[in-house]
Amino acid sequence: MSSSEFRPTIRDIARKAGCHYSTVSLALRNHPRIPLRTKERIREIAGQLGYRTDAMLAALCAYRDWNDQDFLSWVDRFRPDVIVTKLAEVLTSLKRASYRVPEDIGVAYHSLDEGRLGLSGMKKNSFQIGVMAVDLLVDMLHRNERGIPARAYLLMVEGTWYEGCTVRPIASAPVPALAV
Repeated sequence: MSSSEFRPTIRDIARKAGCHYSTVSLALRNHPRIPLRTKERIREIAGQLGYRTDAMLAALCAYRDWNDQDFLSWVDRFRPDVIVTKLAEVLTSLKRASYRVPEDIGVAYHSLDEGRLGLSGMKKNSFQIGVMAVDLLVDMLHRNERGIPARAYLLMVEGTWYEGCTVRPIASAPVPALAV
């Protein structure tokens, strides 16, 4: 879909249906609080507008309340190659459901603690973050500054990718020869 194409949202459906967007959200998820007639009308409007569930948004919403069955249904429906997460439950649920990690599906963690061995993902370099935070504090004390800084600081500390065993290794591609 190009960026110029209209992608309907639940707010667009709500405007056309004359109801609140939370009603649309509940209706599309078949919530028992919404009357059947309302659900049917909202689904019809959603179909007319060409509404489709956003897979990425659905995955983000799954983080709020962990539900093994909902998560595994999402995995079965969308069949991702890899899941990037911070939740330990992802790996536990996949293994309990007999998925082979990383053969069937990879799991990468976006903020691994230094003590987590064997998992693939980004190690956040907590020690260096602490060193830089102390340096900032000492600098403020030397300038006789107290309290919240007048100007916000952004300290960037690069993480380090740790290969681990929960994602498939990248196959080395042949380097193309240069034409001379």
